[in-house]
Amino acid sequence: MKHKILLVLFLSLMACFTANAQKVTLQFRQVKLAKVFDAITQQTGLTVAYSRPTVDPDRVVSIEADKEELSDVLTQLLKGTNVTFEIGATKIYLKEEPVSDAPLQNGRLITISGKIIDEKGETIIGASVAVQGTTLGTITNVDGGYSLTNVPENSKITISFIGYQSISLPANAKALEKIVMKEDNEMLDEVVVVGYGTQSKARVTGSIASLKKEQIKDMPVTSFEQAIAGQMPGVQVMQQSGTPGSGSSIKVRGASSITAGTNPLIVIDGFPMTTSNTATLLNPEDIESIEVLKDASSAAIYGSRGANGVIVVTTKKGKEGKTNVNAKVYFGIQQVSHKVEMMDAYEYADFMATARNNYWVDLKPGVNKPTDDNSARVKKARIPDYIVPYLNGETGLVNTDWQDEIFQTAAMQQYDISVSGGNQKLSHYTSASFVSQDGIIKNSGFQRFSARSNIQAVINKRVTFDLSLAPSYSKTSQISEKNHKQDGLVLLTTIANPAARAYNEDGSIMYGNQIELGNAWGTSVIESPLAIAKSIKDNLHQFRMIGNTNISVNILEGLNFKTHFGMEYSNQREDYFRPSYLGNYNTKAPTQATGKYWNAQTTNWINENTLNYKKDFGKHHFDVLLGLSAQKQNYLVASMGAANYPNDNVTTLNAGIVNDGTTTESVWTLLSYFGRINYFFQNKYLLNFSIRWDGSSRFGKNNKYGCFPAVSLGWRVKEENWLKDVEALSDLKLRVSYGKTGNFQINDYGSYSLLQANNYILNGVLVNGLAPATSPNPNISWEKTDQWNAGFDIAFLSNQLSFSADFYHSVTDGLLLDVPVPAASGFTSSLQNIGKLQNRGFELSLKGDFDFSGFKWAPALNFSLNRNEVKGLGPNQEQIITGNHITMLGESIGNFYGYKILGVYKSQEDLDKFPHLNTAKIGTYIYEDISGPNGVPDGEITDADRTILGNYNPDYTMGFFNSFSYKNFDLSFMIQCVQGFEIFNSAGSFLLNGEGWGNGAKDLYKNFFSESNPNGKYARPSVATADKLYEKSNYMVEDGSFIRFNNITLGYNFPKTLIGKAGLKGLRVYVTAQNPFTITKYSGYNPEVSTNSNALTPGIDYGAYPTNKSIAFGLNVNSVSYTHLTLPTILRV
Repeated sequence: MKHKILLVLFLSLMACFTANAQKVTLQFRQVKLAKVFDAITQQTGLTVAYSRPTVDPDRVVSIEADKEELSDVLTQLLKGTNVTFEIGATKIYLKEEPVSDAPLQNGRLITISGKIIDEKGETIIGASVAVQGTTLGTITNVDGGYSLTNVPENSKITISFIGYQSISLPANAKALEKIVMKEDNEMLDEVVVVGYGTQSKARVTGSIASLKKEQIKDMPVTSFEQAIAGQMPGVQVMQQSGTPGSGSSIKVRGASSITAGTNPLIVIDGFPMTTSNTATLLNPEDIESIEVLKDASSAAIYGSRGANGVIVVTTKKGKEGKTNVNAKVYFGIQQVSHKVEMMDAYEYADFMATARNNYWVDLKPGVNKPTDDNSARVKKARIPDYIVPYLNGETGLVNTDWQDEIFQTAAMQQYDISVSGGNQKLSHYTSASFVSQDGIIKNSGFQRFSARSNIQAVINKRVTFDLSLAPSYSKTSQISEKNHKQDGLVLLTTIANPAARAYNEDGSIMYGNQIELGNAWGTSVIESPLAIAKSIKDNLHQFRMIGNTNISVNILEGLNFKTHFGMEYSNQREDYFRPSYLGNYNTKAPTQATGKYWNAQTTNWINENTLNYKKDFGKHHFDVLLGLSAQKQNYLVASMGAANYPNDNVTTLNAGIVNDGTTTESVWTLLSYFGRINYFFQNKYLLNFSIRWDGSSRFGKNNKYGCFPAVSLGWRVKEENWLKDVEALSDLKLRVSYGKTGNFQINDYGSYSLLQANNYILNGVLVNGLAPATSPNPNISWEKTDQWNAGFDIAFLSNQLSFSADFYHSVTDGLLLDVPVPAASGFTSSLQNIGKLQNRGFELSLKGDFDFSGFKWAPALNFSLNRNEVKGLGPNQEQIITGNHITMLGESIGNFYGYKILGVYKSQEDLDKFPHLNTAKIGTYIYEDISGPNGVPDGEITDADRTILGNYNPDYTMGFFNSFSYKNFDLSFMIQCVQGFEIFNSAGSFLLNGEGWGNGAKDLYKNFFSESNPNGKYARPSVATADKLYEKSNYMVEDGSFIRFNNITLGYNFPKTLIGKAGLKGLRVYVTAQNPFTITKYSGYNPEVSTNSNALTPGIDYGAYPTNKSIAFGLNVNSVSYTHLTLPTILRV
C-alpha cells in the first residue's frame, strides 16, 4: 500500500508541471533533408522516424529558425508535401496525410480489399491504406485485412506503416489483394552506447564491439558473460568453472597486468560495478544492448579503470505506445559435457598388482618373484585380498563408476515476465524473474529471484527524470573445488577406488569403506565422494540491490545538465557444516563436526554530474561534455568457526564451541574530473578528444592523482563527392586513436605499512603485540597503459555486408611488483611500480544481413589475435618463478615451466646414454638435460633443466554466428574456436601416478612400459616411485584448443492470424542446446578451465567443477494492452 501511495504522489507531482514544446535553431541552405533531421535529433534528443518513399531524405531543402517551436519548424519543412508529423516522447513520427477532401472526378467507384503481411508472412496490424489526394482511408485489422469502398478506379493507393517502406499501387492493381511490406533499414541510424552517452555508429572513431538483445535471446544461461562468448572480436570469455551461478573470466585484448586485476570494468546503466560476476544480479533477459569499449580512446573516459577495457550494459526501457506484456518460460536438462576416462575396477586391480609386483621384484632382482605369496612380502608389496577376485576375472563384482555416482542429469527452469509501455509523459519497464538450476554434481545448484523497474518521466519541457531499481536474491549450494585433503569433490571422484562400494545393501550411502581399505592396504584413504557430496552443507546466500536515478535539465538550447546518483548494496552470507559421521582424509568417522559462518557487506555509491553542450554551426558540429564523479565503497567481512558439536542435528554455530573469529573492514574512494569534445566537419571529418583526472585513496600520498588523455580521428571516405555516388559501397570509414588508461584493481592499502599480530613473552607472560607486516611506499601509483589503434569500417550493398578491422599496440608501464629490499629495513620486499608489459594484435569482424525473397540469412564472423610480451621486471630481475609457472623478459605472462620428458629408459644402454636421476632404472622417465649452472647441459638432471612448456594464451580466437529465418521458422547457432593454448592438468599428478595408490587414467593403464609393451609412453608401475619430477613435466601440459558449439536454437513463431484473435501479439516456441558439442584433444572436463585467477599462474586444472551441456524447451508469449498507464488508472488501483 505504501508503494502505491508513493507512486500516486510521484505521478501527481509530475502532473503539476506543464508540457511545452521544444525549441530549435537551424540555419541550412541547400542541404539534404536527412541532415536537418540529424540536427533536430542533436538538439532535442528525438529521433526522426520515417519510411520511404513517403519521405525522401535526399530532398534538398533550406531552412532558417532561431529558437522556434519544433512543431513550427516541422510544419515549415514539410510544407508542400502530404506528410504530417507526430511528436512522441522519444521519436518524431512522419507519416502520409491526405491532402484533399474532394473526390476524384473521373472513373467509376470500386471496392478494394486485401491482406497486408511482412516478409515473414506475419500479418501487419494497423497499417494505413489511403487513397492519394482524398481523405478516404482505413487501417488493417487483427488479421491484417482491410476493405475500402467508393474508391475511384483511376486513383492510386498508398500503403504505409512505421518501420516499413511505403508502397504505392493503382487502385485496380491485382497486387492489392496481398501486399508484402519490407522493413525500412534506412529509417534510423544505428546508435551505440559510449561512456556517458550515446553516439551514432557512423561517427564513432574508437574501437567498440556491440551486441544487441537479439543475439543473446533464448540462451539458457544465468549470466550475460556466458551468452557473449565468441561473439565479439578481441573479447575472450572463458567459463573456467561450471559451478551453477558462477561467472566467467573476461579479457579484452589480453592481460594488461601481472599482479593487479585483469578484469574489464562493467558498467550497468551508468553504474560502474566492482564485481565481474553478474549472475547473481542481472537477468540477461533484461538487457537491451552490450557494448565493449576496447581501445584507449573509447575507454579513457573511465580513466584509472579503463586499462582492461570497459563493458557497458544497457537494460531495457519502456517505449511510447501500447502496454506490452511479455512472458517467457523454459524447462531443460543438463549433463556433464565430458567425462574423464578412468580405469574400471578390474583394470585398477591389475594395475595395482603390477605396481606391487614390480616393487617386490626390484627389491631382490632374480630372487623375488611376482608369484610370491603375501606372507613372503613386505607390507608395501602385498596384494590386497579384496582385489584377488578381480585378478581372477570373476564377474559381477563391485565396479563403481564414481563419476556416475556424483554426476546427475540436472533440471533447470526459468520464468520471466515483463510489462512495458508508456506515453509522452511516462514510460516504464518492469520485470520479474525466477531461475532454478540444479547442478550436474549432486547437492549443488543455483536459484535466483530478480526484479527490475526502469521508469522515465518527462517532468516538463526542460526536466526529465529516470529511476531504476534492481533487487535480487540468490542461493548457491556449493561443493569444494579444492584438493583431495580438503573435500575437493571433483578430484576425489577421479582418484576414488572403483572396487569400493557407494551404497550399503539396503541402498543407503556407505561411509568410510575406502578409508578402511586404504589403511589396511596402503591405498587412497579418502571418504566416499558420494557421501561428501550428500553430507556437507555449504550454502551461499546473496542479496543485491542496485539503484540509479538521473535528473536531466535542458538549461538552454543544446545545453543539458545531468546528475546521476547510484548505489549498490550487497550482503553475502555463507553457512557451512560438516557432520561428524563423515570421515576426514585418513580418518574414519566419527570425526569432529565443524561449522563456519561468513558474512560480507558491500555498500558502493556514486554521484556524477555532467554538463553536455551540442551545437551545429553550419558545417561544424560540436558535442562537449564536462563531468565530475565521486565514488566510495565500504567493505565489511566477519567470519566465525565452531567445533565440538554435541550432535549433527543442530548445525548453527551456537550449538558448537566457537573457536575462531575475525572481522575486516576496508574503504576506498575515487574522485574524478573528466571531459570530452566531439567535433564533426561536414559529417565526414571526425575528431574526438577526452581527458580524465582521477584521484584515488588506493595509491600513495605522493601519487594519488593521475591524468588519462585520449584522442581519435575518423574520416568517412564514403561521404567524399568522388565516392558518394558509388552505389555498391554503403560506407567506408578510417579510424586512428591513441590514449592512456590506468588500472585501479589493487589492494586498498597497498601503499601503507600494515600491522599484524606479533606476540611476545615478557617476564614469562605471553603479551599481545603488533608489528609492521608490509613495507610502506608513498610513491605507489597507477599502472598506466598507452595504446594505439588503427582501423577501418566498410559496408556494401546497402549495408547488407559489413567488414571491420582493427590493429592495436599497447604498452603497460609501472607494473606493481614486489622487489627485494635490504634486511636492515625490517622487510624482505617492497611493492613498487617497476614492470613493463606489451600487448599487440589485430581483430577482424564480418557481418551480413541478406534477404532472398523471404529467406533471411544473418552471418557474423570474428577473428582475434593477441601477442603478449613482458618488457620489464625491474632492476636486475629477468624472471619470476611461481610454482610451475615462469614469467620472464621477452615471453608471455605465466608460461608453464617444468621438465621435458623424452620417453622411458628401455634398456641399460639408454641409462648409459642419457643423463638421469640417481633413482633412475629401466622403465623410468628420461628427462632432457637442457642446462646446468653455466647455461649448458651438464649431464645431470637438476632444477636448471626446467624449460618453458607452453602457455594459457591462445594463438587466436574465432567466433561464427549464423541466423536463418524463413516464414515462421528460425534457426541460429554459435560456434566458438580457441586455438593454440595449453592447460597444466595438475590432476595428472594423481591420474598418471604409477604407484596405484588411487585410481588412474585409462590411458595410463593402456600405455605404460612393460616387457610386453616396450614402447609404452608412461613409466613402469611401481609403489616405490621416487621420481616425482613428472608432476612438473610436459606430461602435465595438454593442448587445450577447442571448437565448441556454444548454442543451437530452432524456433517457430505462430502466425498472427492465428493468435491475434486471442489478443496475442506474438507466440513463439523453441528448442535450444547450450554447449552440445565440443571438439578438443584435452583429456579433462573443460578446456576453458583455470582454477587460479592469478595472472602469474593461469591455466591450472586441479579439481574444477565441470561444465555442462544442456537442452531446453521454451515458450515466449507477447500480448498487447490497448490502455496506457495514466494517473487516473493508478488512482483506481
